Amino acid sequence: MKKYLRACALSRAPDKMHLRRKIIDAEQAAPEIAREAIALVRALYAVERQAKEAPVDERLRLRQKRSAPVLAELREKLLT
Repeated sequence: MKKYLRACALSRAPDKMHLRRKIIDAEQAAPEIAREAIALVRALYAVERQAKEAPVDERLRLRQKRSAPVLAELREKLLT
């Protein structure tokens, strides 16, 4: 998983579906970490559902407030 995340950082950020699929694939190797990571990805989806109808500036604020900490936690889980 670390190798995949580093490759993404060098090219471009993967979309959430691709990331979720990779986490599910990794579940056999590290089931506890994978379950926690999937829960975090679900939290990101919840933010996106909430932001879907919001104006662009409000969507940005919502993502900065709610998604950024989740992404930081997800990154930490996957890289450690």
